[in-house]
Amino acid sequence: MTSGRRLPIWTIVICLSLMALVAVIEISFWPSLRILLGPDRVRRTFYIPSESMLPTLRVNDRIVPRRITARDLRRGMVVVFSTPNEVRVARIVGLPGDTVALSRGVVSINGRAVLQRSLGEGPRLSDGQATQMLIEQLPGEDGAHLMLDGGESFIDEMPPVEVPANCIFVLGDDRDRAADSRLPASDGGVGMVPINAVIGEVDTVMWSHDRDRIGKPIDAGVASLASERH
Repeated sequence: MTSGRRLPIWTIVICLSLMALVAVIEISFWPSLRILLGPDRVRRTFYIPSESMLPTLRVNDRIVPRRITARDLRRGMVVVFSTPNEVRVARIVGLPGDTVALSRGVVSINGRAVLQRSLGEGPRLSDGQATQMLIEQLPGEDGAHLMLDGGESFIDEMPPVEVPANCIFVLGDDRDRAADSRLPASDGGVGMVPINAVIGEVDTVMWSHDRDRIGKPIDAGVASLASERH
């Protein structure tokens, strides 16, 4: 019987290093790659540049929207959409034919106020402003979502408006920091958003500084948080 040749030590070191590298890539990047390469995803990535969707989406989060059709649109869905000058992200509140109004920051849809409940103190914003965290669930929404209230604001009030056919009405989750459908484009808002401007749905985060959020549904944990703070 003859013994096999021993591998050189450098070969062993290289093999172990490659195995370690593959393990690191799988642990660190595979959740993001799985989202990016998903067959239902648009082939573009976007990043969140502002606090308008806090606490749901954070500044510098990276997202890859899911492709959807007009029939898929529902209240409570977070969507990426194009405007004449840029791409925005917000939550659908009103569908075609809905009448939407706001009074003291509370949304009404077709004459019925949407229930909001305070969960106590929310995160401080980048300029130090204190917030309150609230939970809200829109008619037809699969589950509740979180939103922030920074106190009284001129955009807390809006008279009833009807959403035109082939358009949606959107709001940011950080209600006092969002230039959304409450404001026309001439004032920095987006007005009514044409359905054909919707790029896709934001259902998960592809990349975040908080690795625990990667690959999780954007509204995951809302029910448990509400239960903890009740």
